[in-house]
Formats: sequence, structure tokens, C-alpha cells
Amino acid sequence: EPDHELYWALHERFGFGLFAETLRLLRQDGLDLGEIEPPWPHPSPVRTAYTIAYLSIAAGENLTTTVLSFGIGREPGDWAEVHPEIPFEAYAVSADEVEGIQRAREELFGGPASETARAKFRAGKWREASGAEPSASRGTQGTGYDQH
Repeated sequence: EPDHELYWALHERFGFGLFAETLRLLRQDGLDLGEIEPPWPHPSPVRTAYTIAYLSIAAGENLTTTVLSFGIGREPGDWAEVHPEIPFEAYAVSADEVEGIQRAREELFGGPASETARAKFRAGKWREASGAEPSASRGTQGTGYDQH
């Protein structure tokens, strides 16, 4: 399956520490990816973007291209068999969206912020939580890794 292949490739490239750091960050922020609407196992571009954002922070580089190269966002071959009651709609995630989530996280958890805003972020509403405009109008500073 594409997601299993992706995780093995990330493990080979970054080691187990990537996943340990990702999980540490998620716990630190009180974020349960499975709670982002629609709930798991429904496909969710927002949940995928958050996952990529946290993995990217742990990796020190934006992993959007890597993740999408493994077919994430496209219907897995066994989807209809495993989840016959849940339709799969293909989706895409952009590097700008991932960077926007990272900026919002830094703004909300890197200093003082209201618990209401943090709750919105945890619910997958990062733009609303941070007051961010669509990412095309924002720069790339503050993502926590070098741009290549």
C-alpha cells in the first residue's frame, strides 16, 4: 500500500527518530489527527496536510513532494474492499498549505495564544485559528527548515 511504502521510505531516509519526533510534537500540541473532520478513516486533505506538516517539522524540510509521490491523495487499490461504505474522492495537498499549517502552529504554540484559537487549530481549522489568508499571499518564512 502507498502509505506503508511511504513510511518505510521515510524510515530509511530519516530513521525512527522522524516518527518519534513527529509523535512528540503532536502530543505536545494536544493534536489527535484522527479527530480532524471528517474523522478517520474518511479521506481528508486537511488531515493529510497536517500529517505532512508535522513530519516536515521533524524532518527539517518540506516533505510534501515526497509524500505525494507515493500516491497519497489518490484512491488506494483496496479502498472499495476495505471501506465499501466510504467513497474516496482524490485530493491534493500543496507545499504552501503545509507551510501555512507550520506557521499557524508556531504562532499558536510558540508563544501566548488563546485556547479557543488552539482548539480551532487542533480541529483542522488552521486558517481560522491564525487568521491566515490563503497561503499564496503569504511568504515562506518561519517554516522551520531551509527552502530548496
